[in-house]
Amino acid sequence: LYIDHENLSQGGSAKSNASEEEIDADTGTRSNPDTKVGLINGDFSDGLNGWTLEGGAKSFRVFRLPSSQMMAMTTFGTGDKDTGRIFQSFLVPPNATTLEFYVHGSSKSAVYVALTQSDRTIHKVNGPNQQASVRVAWDLKEIRGQQVTLEVADYTQDG
Repeated sequence: LYIDHENLSQGGSAKSNASEEEIDADTGTRSNPDTKVGLINGDFSDGLNGWTLEGGAKSFRVFRLPSSQMMAMTTFGTGDKDTGRIFQSFLVPPNATTLEFYVHGSSKSAVYVALTQSDRTIHKVNGPNQQASVRVAWDLKEIRGQQVTLEVADYTQDG
């Protein structure tokens, strides 16, 4: 599975996520100014900085796409034996509309990109089981101002 950025960063600051508060969707205000709004390094231009790595995710790689200035992230690190996930929690900006990215690779259920909120899965996608990239666009309008977690996971050791 790999993910390449089209519109993962929806603005925001590089400050830490200090609470689980919500943003007022009408005014865009929040009580804690240190709460992170939008993804940090959603385009992987700074490697995996800003993302929390779990399990074997330290071997996941970021690379420049051929004939492009865009970066991509692959869960195929030193081989299929490396399993784990990268994730990041953030507040969806009050003006966010979509989260757009591309995936390719394994369609196994243990390899996925997911957007969750507490114990609820809002969106989830597996690879298309092909090398050609498939565009994914998730509507964010209903969750503006709410805290979510974006996760890229690979828990399979066989492709």
